Amino acid sequence: MEYASVISEIAHDGRICMEPMAYHALRSIMFSNIALGAKVVVEEKKHAEKITLTPVQKDEEGNATTNSQKTEQHTGQQLVFPSDAFNAKARAEFYAMLEEDDEVVNAITIAGPMTRGGGACSYGSIDHRNLIIEAANVPQVKAHLVITRTSGGMASTLRDYRMALNYAHARGQKIYMLCDGDVASGGAFAGTIFDGIYAVNPDDQIGSLGMYAAFFTQKDGDKNTITQETYHEYYASKSKDKNGWYRAAAEGDMSLIAEEVERDLDQLLANVRADRPKVKKDQLSGKMYRMGDVKGSLIDGFSTMPELAMMALKEWHKRNGAVLPPKNGSTVKGRTEEIQTTQTVLSNQTESSPITQTSKTETQMKNYPNLGRVAGLKDALEQQADGYISLSEEQADTMEAAIEKATEVNEATQTALTEANAKVETLTEQTAQLQKQLDEANAKATELQNNLTAKDEELANARAAAETASSQAQAKADELQKQLEEANANLASRDATIADLNTTIAELNSTASNKQCGGGAPQNNGQETPALRYAAAPAYDPTKSILENKQARDEYNLRQQKAAMQQQQ
Repeated sequence: MEYASVISEIAHDGRICMEPMAYHALRSIMFSNIALGAKVVVEEKKHAEKITLTPVQKDEEGNATTNSQKTEQHTGQQLVFPSDAFNAKARAEFYAMLEEDDEVVNAITIAGPMTRGGGACSYGSIDHRNLIIEAANVPQVKAHLVITRTSGGMASTLRDYRMALNYAHARGQKIYMLCDGDVASGGAFAGTIFDGIYAVNPDDQIGSLGMYAAFFTQKDGDKNTITQETYHEYYASKSKDKNGWYRAAAEGDMSLIAEEVERDLDQLLANVRADRPKVKKDQLSGKMYRMGDVKGSLIDGFSTMPELAMMALKEWHKRNGAVLPPKNGSTVKGRTEEIQTTQTVLSNQTESSPITQTSKTETQMKNYPNLGRVAGLKDALEQQADGYISLSEEQADTMEAAIEKATEVNEATQTALTEANAKVETLTEQTAQLQKQLDEANAKATELQNNLTAKDEELANARAAAETASSQAQAKADELQKQLEEANANLASRDATIADLNTTIAELNSTASNKQCGGGAPQNNGQETPALRYAAAPAYDPTKSILENKQARDEYNLRQQKAAMQQQQ
């Protein structure tokens, strides 16, 4: 098989039924080998050689006998033939050398990642499908074994195994899975398709019935962080839906791939429930189980390969190779020769089965009670010896009258139906008008609701702005009140100072004659010294700032102090 097939499916197929560690490890190894230019050598796949089981003893008529019924006739061999261990030429030689009474169980192996095309490490599901179809056409092949040990793979492989199963069923052959190691995800899904699942070791695990999507994306304009190259892509205008899910995922929209994954998984789980009704609901959530704990649900029992092969042969003998119906309602689709072969098998079985034919005498005097009742007759019509049905004149008249009455009823019914249809049309028109009015009312209500919402928003914004302005105004008023209180305090302090100065000035203005020991004679010959006249203190000017009012008061006080000092001199 081509190595490129593995790269194509593992790297690009969006729906995966495989353990994540196995998926990412395989993908990393592949791309590392590509980057390093490693040479891939596809070695011939080898499995165990054919195994000879207990020989079948047959009598002269070719029927299987017990050990106590051994005859001197040829003893056919029971063989397990691993068809995927041989090339096409070796397989053809093996099938050609089989004796007519040999019985063969065909065996294939699912190991490693499950892909349709296969690759350097394992066969693909298409290979397995073709090997089963090839073996199913060999008369000596009675059943098939699928020996499995896998972490899972691509969901697309399951369609090949179902087709192979239905093809084998058309030839009276069953397919059984033998789990020889852990079987996860895609492998477990494949097992539910087959006619039975058996395990070698009860401590191995099975399950992980689920699906996920894993892939890397690159969109137009992305830059390689190592080479600094820019990735460019262009989709033709008429290819708007091409790679739509991938392009959407590159933009962060996983809705399309999620829709596909959910839909595909729902179908797979529905198939599991139909193929294996005993599977429990909680076993479909993706959990792995120890095989010894799920006997009777996910697996049917435990067996070795020879034991399972013998069981398959016994089951075939029990049914005598009867054709089995397609599983889960599926049909065999594919190559023309496959369908023709199916028809040949069915035709041969029909020819080998005796067909019971009814003689002419057995069909005579046949009764037709329903026909007589419809014709209005009391008795059933009877077929005569010549094979015809005859009516008497009375019966013919009765039938004619019944037909006329039925015609009248039919016409009345037709008239009523026409009237009813007319009423239905009228009601339909009225309903359409009412629906139109309702739609218009809903549209108007929606418009009003939108306007109301807008007005509410405007009112809320205005209220918020008003609250903000009020808060700012209150803060400004508080600040001004604080400044006013400070100014009043300063004025009170200045008034006290002025009062003290006025007292001092009054004392200084008193005459020496009014004082005891007033000193020498006054220079004005005893006349009183005229009192100094002071200008009134400036009043608080609200048109000026606090600082300007303070400066005017300070200047006034300074002038008063100077005048007082001059008076003292």
